Amino acid sequence: MGMFDFLKIIVSDRKKPAVRKPRKLKTPNNLVSFDGKSFPILSVTSKGFMAGNFDGSLIKGQAARITVKLDDSFAKLDFQCSINVVEAQTGGRLVGEWNLITPELENTLRKYAQLKKASK
Repeated sequence: MGMFDFLKIIVSDRKKPAVRKPRKLKTPNNLVSFDGKSFPILSVTSKGFMAGNFDGSLIKGQAARITVKLDDSFAKLDFQCSINVVEAQTGGRLVGEWNLITPELENTLRKYAQLKKASK
């Protein structure tokens, strides 16, 4: 055995590093916020939205001022608007209709909903 033959043995005995799994895409950060509370948005259309895990702090027929944040692979929007509450279930869902949104925002939301639907 030569002087540096032991290096061949040590180097060849090393295991190759494990292959890393590809990272998952960033989870969507789509939220509706009001009164310091945030709820995840389940779906958005040009007419309104549906949010989950609702705590029952709004009632059906109520008007509310909210902040909407859409941050996923289809859009990055952040806007404030007023809504009419169509359905409110404690521990369930909140369904709201947009009130007085601009035509540009309505078109943007329509395109967002179409892109999201096409990806499924």
